[in-house]
Amino acid sequence: MTALPDIRASERRNVIGAFLTLFGVLAAHVVTETARDALFLSRLPAQQLPWVYLAIAVIAALVARPRAGAREVGQGALGSWLLASSAITVGFWLLAAPDRPWALYLLYAWSGVFGTLTLTWFWLLLGELFTVTEAKRLYGAIGAGAVVGAVAGAGLASLLARAFPAEHLLLASASLLAVTAAAPALILRRPTDAPPRRPPATVPEVRLCARTVIRTRYIRRLAGLVIISTLTLSIVDYVFKVTVAAEVPPDELGAWFATFYLALNALALVAQVLVTGAVMRHLGVHRALLFLPLLLLGGAAAVFIVGGLVGALILKGADGSLRHSLHRTSTELLFLPIPERLRRHSKAFIDVLLQRSAQAVASLAILLAVAAGASTTALVAVTAALAGIWLVAAVSLRPHYLEMFRVSLRQGSIDTSRELPELDISSLEALMRALNHDDAEVIAAMEILAREGRTDLIPALILHHPAEEVVLRALDLFAKAGRGDFVPVADRLLASDPRPRIRAAAMRARHAVAPDPTRLRAYTDDRDALVRTTACASLLSTATLDGAEARMALDACRRGATVDEHVAVLSAIALQPLRAFEAVVLDLGAHPERAVQLAAADAMGAVDSPTMLPALVAMLGERALRLRARDALLRHGDDALAHLRAALADLTLPDAVRVHIPRTISRFGGQAAVDILTARLRDEPTEIVRFKILRGLGRLVTDGAQLSVDRATLRAALDRDLAAAFTLLHQQRVLADGLAEDPARATSGHELLSTLVRDKLVHATERVFRLFGLLHRSEDFQTLYRSAIGASRARRANAFELLEHVVDADVREPLLALVSDAPLDVRLAAGGPLLGAVPEGYEALLASLAAGSSATLAALAAYHRRELGLAAAPLAPAPWRAPRTAARDGGGVLASLLGQEPAHVR
Repeated sequence: MTALPDIRASERRNVIGAFLTLFGVLAAHVVTETARDALFLSRLPAQQLPWVYLAIAVIAALVARPRAGAREVGQGALGSWLLASSAITVGFWLLAAPDRPWALYLLYAWSGVFGTLTLTWFWLLLGELFTVTEAKRLYGAIGAGAVVGAVAGAGLASLLARAFPAEHLLLASASLLAVTAAAPALILRRPTDAPPRRPPATVPEVRLCARTVIRTRYIRRLAGLVIISTLTLSIVDYVFKVTVAAEVPPDELGAWFATFYLALNALALVAQVLVTGAVMRHLGVHRALLFLPLLLLGGAAAVFIVGGLVGALILKGADGSLRHSLHRTSTELLFLPIPERLRRHSKAFIDVLLQRSAQAVASLAILLAVAAGASTTALVAVTAALAGIWLVAAVSLRPHYLEMFRVSLRQGSIDTSRELPELDISSLEALMRALNHDDAEVIAAMEILAREGRTDLIPALILHHPAEEVVLRALDLFAKAGRGDFVPVADRLLASDPRPRIRAAAMRARHAVAPDPTRLRAYTDDRDALVRTTACASLLSTATLDGAEARMALDACRRGATVDEHVAVLSAIALQPLRAFEAVVLDLGAHPERAVQLAAADAMGAVDSPTMLPALVAMLGERALRLRARDALLRHGDDALAHLRAALADLTLPDAVRVHIPRTISRFGGQAAVDILTARLRDEPTEIVRFKILRGLGRLVTDGAQLSVDRATLRAALDRDLAAAFTLLHQQRVLADGLAEDPARATSGHELLSTLVRDKLVHATERVFRLFGLLHRSEDFQTLYRSAIGASRARRANAFELLEHVVDADVREPLLALVSDAPLDVRLAAGGPLLGAVPEGYEALLASLAAGSSATLAALAAYHRRELGLAAAPLAPAPWRAPRTAARDGGGVLASLLGQEPAHVR
């Protein structure tokens, strides 16, 4: 048995309105078609049909043009059109007399134009009401309205044709249209969160629409698919009607067509109910497109084998059973990835102009073939060839269909991977002018020039700038760039500037580019302590002192009393790192002042000694020191990487340190870093560290396309995090159900616990998406994740559609369920196999969480149990030793805070 459609409360009104509209339109259209075919084939030769097809194409193009889709369709406009169509049909009823054959040509053309315009506008309107994800879920139910309406219309036509002449069926069709006009006008409503309509300022011309179709690869291929299908189905329709006209007596045509259309639409209804939904859910849009051309190939084979009316019935049955059900639904879904404004223009252009032009081409080809004496069998052979081309076009469309979703998602994100462009002449001129502005702009301009490798453009005379910070930064940049032209200016500063920081910085910068031990000795007894200390440290770095002098200089470095002196010593050591400085660097690295710690990190990176590594790893836990510590660790190379590997596996280290080790390892790059992180991913118990490992791996594989990550490890991690996410989802449902059962549970403990479970679920879901990104490196899963959880209905739908096509089938439903907005029970059902033994009741869940491995969840669950009077025993008294895994999320703090009695039980 097929599953019932998943229609949510907020969608019911529009689904019902769309169903009724499509029901009425198709019922009226089938009644009109029955009258039209019976009247035309009984009074005119069937060989005139290609001329009518041609007329339909020309009239539809002239009446509609692309401007039909350029303006907003609107529910009221569609209702008004249906009323007008009802009046026009009444007019044809009045004109349908035997002595007016021209009216039959117009009637045939009118029915084709009406069907084209009405269905185009209807599906454009639905494209504004539903996203692609909603459409895949709901279009099957809505499309059933077309099939049910066609069956009802065929049944009504069959009854009327036995009692009245064929022309009176037109009056019944007009009545159906008049009643149907109320459905779109009174029932359909745009969603409250839908983006506002933005009609174009001008009506696009045919040339503009054609350019859009030609230049957009996906739309161009979609247009080609529509053209091929139209050519094929036009020939099928002609072959069928010519055969019927030859085999069925004229006075029986009305009843015959009514009976045939009834049977055909009943078959289409069965296909809609049993096939369309199942195919869309399990096979997707791109496979659904293959069904109709495959059936047409089978129908063509039946014509060759059986021949006559039976063969024609089989061929037309293949067409009629799927054209307005599975094929129409899947074709309409192909338009949804196209941005709304382009969709309105291109859909009208394709559905009206291109489709009818293809029908005109088919009509001319049929006329030429008939004139040349081609048989019906020859036309069927052409049909088979076109169906084969149709299959190829449908298969080749899939990658472009997916790329349209990628484009839509990328348009809503910022590409942070692009490098900054090189500075042009205008930019350089602006920066040079900025050197004459206020201090902040001067420093910013120097930083940009240094980043671009153009420090040589900063004039040395800037060292005479009155602002101390500007001069200090300029000296630092000059020294790092290895410039020598500033040395005379630095010497003057050192000799005459009254500011100790400027003199010390000038000495350090000069020593970095032009070491002069004799000059340094002259400043070892300078009047400024900072300059003296800098001179001693710089002399030590030259290795020109004998043992006694070196000890005296080293003691002078240790005796520094101010922060500036300590920084000066460490800066000098960083310029000429010797192992003799190890103790000084480690000692100053423990200084409480941040400036000293930062300078110590630079010196630790310069001193080539493994004794520096533990201190640098410890600095990773401090936000202000982290970047300097990472840079310093990178300078130690393979020794640092090996030390970081051991530190990452050391659960005795604080998580505040361990959590930043993966990113540090990723800075090393290369396969070795990938292997370290991948190996740890398998065994790491702490969620936040696993998350950081995934971020580190993501950056590594982004920067190094040739790096490989063990897929078995990634898949094991994916299964673990999927299971963890669905366990959290289950906990969320139990907490919500428990509150609904007993409102007394709405305590602060419940609120905190629910919030934490929800946050953990978000983090687990992001880990799952990052793992998918590592498994499918050609897809941007970070953009997919942000879109899937975002507020935009359209972007969420685009992300869901793309995920359905790129994710492995065995984990597709669980992944989509994690980010779906469906009810919790529905989402949990998708991940059922991933859930192990989980507590079902509210109290059982609290007991399980209180005894679990997550310290934070355990503390909150225990507190909430005491709030509810479920636990008599007090919580563990302070001091409370939390597991290492709780340090990151504050488990120890929570436990100490929650160790007291809840207010209402004290």
